Amino acid sequence: GYGYLISLDLADRMYRINNTCYIRIPFTFDGSLDDFDFMTLKIRYDDGFVAYLNGIEVARRNFTGTPTWNSSANASRSDSVSFENIDIPAFLSALRQGDNILAIHGLNVSMTSSDFLISAELVAGQRSGPTGGSDISPSAIRYWEPITLNRSVHVKARVLSGGTWSALNEATFAVGPVEDNLRITEIMYHPQDPNEEYIELKNIGAETINLNLTKFTNGIDFTFPNLELATNEYVVVVQDRDAFDDRYGQDINI
Repeated sequence: GYGYLISLDLADRMYRINNTCYIRIPFTFDGSLDDFDFMTLKIRYDDGFVAYLNGIEVARRNFTGTPTWNSSANASRSDSVSFENIDIPAFLSALRQGDNILAIHGLNVSMTSSDFLISAELVAGQRSGPTGGSDISPSAIRYWEPITLNRSVHVKARVLSGGTWSALNEATFAVGPVEDNLRITEIMYHPQDPNEEYIELKNIGAETINLNLTKFTNGIDFTFPNLELATNEYVVVVQDRDAFDDRYGQDINI
C-alpha cells in the first residue's frame, strides 16, 4: 500500500461519486530561464492523469481523448509508489517569472476503485555547463563500487552521460532497525511551564542504532542529527534546553 504517501484523503469525496480530481499546485519562479535546458515532471499516479503548466498541457498518462469533469483512466495501474520521470523540455517556455500553476487532472479507473494517488514535482535546471561541458567539481568524488552506508542518509545524485547531466534524483536510505527498536517511553505534555515539555525515547533492541534523519512529523517538528543510541539507552527531545536543565539537571542525554 501507499497510505504513508497520502497527506489529503479524498475517499469520502470520490468513492462512488466521481473518477476525477482536480489538483492545483501554485509555485513561484524567481530565476532566469536563459541557461535552463531541461524540465522534468516527477509523478506518482494511480491510475492516470493529464498535467498542465499555466494552462498548457505538458504530459499525460493512461488516458486518451478530451478530459472532462467525470473522465476516468483507461486502465488500472499497479506501480504507483515509484516516481515516473517525464522529460518535458519543450515546455520550458510555459514557465513564467513570478506566479505559476502546475495543474493535475487526476483520473481513477472507476468510482468503486479502492485506491487513488497523485503526487507530483516539477524540476527544471541546467544539465550541462555554459559551454556544453560536464563541469565536474574538483571536489567531486567518483564512485566505481557499491557505497556502504553506516547511518541513514539523504542522497542527491545525477548521472553524467556523454557530457549531459541527468535530472536530479534524491532518496532517503534508512539504515539499521530504528523502526523496530526505537520507542517513546515518556511524554511530558502541557506542564505548568510550557518550556519544560519533553519526549523521552529508548532503544529497546539488542544493538546500537543511529538516529540520523529520524524525525517527528506530526505534533512536533524535529529531526535527529547523527546520534547513536546504545542498547537500553534513553534520549530526550526537549522544548527548551535551558528550562529543561533548570528543572531536571544536566545529566540527561538530550
